[in-house]
Amino acid sequence: MPNSCVPVSFPKGATLSFSLAGLLALALPMSPAAARNDYNACTGSLIDSGVAAEAAIAACSLALHPRDVSDCVDGVVDATEISASKALTACSRVRRPKDLSACVSDIHGDFAITDSLAVLDNCRHSLLPTRFADCVSGVGAAAALAAGEAMQACISAGFQPRDVAPSFVVY
Repeated sequence: MPNSCVPVSFPKGATLSFSLAGLLALALPMSPAAARNDYNACTGSLIDSGVAAEAAIAACSLALHPRDVSDCVDGVVDATEISASKALTACSRVRRPKDLSACVSDIHGDFAITDSLAVLDNCRHSLLPTRFADCVSGVGAAAALAAGEAMQACISAGFQPRDVAPSFVVY
């Protein structure tokens, strides 16, 4: 009987299974249409920050994570007097744009900075910008160094500690 009025009942665990399936569907990666919104947000944010439209389009369209680039520019501009176009140049040339922004703002928060471009450049050259900022802040505070001296000590790739335990040198 196709039009039967008999109510259908689900097993007791079925509602839990349907709920979990719905939550799993929400946790799956976004669709391509939703990802395009990141490019829209990035481009709009950069243009609002004062970046030329052509430069914003180029930077956002080339970025793997475009919102990270625009967030980086916003963070650098908010923490310093650096122009948005110079911040974009640095933010679009690093692997971790958010870490670059955090590095610049952390160093600016811990020191009286006279050359913000030097801070941006040192953070950009560091492979681990947040660790670099921690190094600059820690070394500068402990040894009462100026920001420039602390950055020079932390960015120096030639420093290699000797006689560190445990030693893995085989004789």
